[in-house]
Amino acid sequence: MITSERPGEASMHRWSDSLALVAACIFIFLATYRIQLPGLYYDEVNFVNASQGAPDNTFIYMKLGSVPLLIMPYLGALKAWIYAPVFHLFGVSPLTVRLPAILLAAVTLLIFYCAIRDALGLIWAVVTIWIMAVDPANLFPSRLDWGPTVLMHFFQAVILALWFSYRKNPQLWKPVMILGCFGLGFFDKFNFVWFLLAFTAGIILCYPASLLTLWSSLSRLARWLAIILILVGFA
Repeated sequence: MITSERPGEASMHRWSDSLALVAACIFIFLATYRIQLPGLYYDEVNFVNASQGAPDNTFIYMKLGSVPLLIMPYLGALKAWIYAPVFHLFGVSPLTVRLPAILLAAVTLLIFYCAIRDALGLIWAVVTIWIMAVDPANLFPSRLDWGPTVLMHFFQAVILALWFSYRKNPQLWKPVMILGCFGLGFFDKFNFVWFLLAFTAGIILCYPASLLTLWSSLSRLARWLAIILILVGFA
C-alpha cells in the first residue's frame, strides 16, 4: 500500500495536532476562570439590544425593516445575529455573553495553527499556538471581546488558512470562501479593510506565482468581475 506520508511523519502530525488541541483546551480553561469577573462592559453589550430584536433604538444605527443591520456607523450587526439564538435559549448573562466569544477564539487558535502548519511547518505551528494560548494579551481581549475583535480574528485566521491551503492544493472554492470571509469581516467591522489591503499587497509581493495560477483558472466573466470589484474597492 502506498501512503502519502511515512509512518514517522504521520506520527508527528498526530502529536502536533494533539498538542494544538490541548493548547486550545488550556486557553478555554484560563479564559473561563471566574467568567463573571470583571463585570460586563460597553463593547460586550452594545450588540445585546440588536440581538433581542431591537425592542428600542439603543445601539441601532440602521435597520432593514425590523432587522438590525448596523449597530454603529462602522459596526455591523453580525455578532448580534449570531448571538440571537443563544440569548433566546439561555438569556443574557456574563456566561452567555462571554462563553461563545471564548469558544470562537479557541477555534480561531486551531485555524491559525493549520495556517502556520501549512506555511512554516509543525514545530513553528505548535510553538505559536501554545504562546497564543497562554498569552494574556490574547486571553483577556478574547474573554471580553475587547474592541470587539474576536470575529475579526476568526475571519483573518480562516482567510490565511484558506490561502496557504490553496497554495498547496489549488481549488477554486477556496478563493471564493476567502472573498466571502472578507465580505463578512468587513460587515462585522469596517476597519477589516486594512487587513484586505495588507493581504492583497502580501500575496502580490510574496506569492505572485500562486496569484497567476488563480488568475489563469478563472473564466473570462470571473476575471471581469474581479477587475470591477478591485476598481470599486479603490474608488
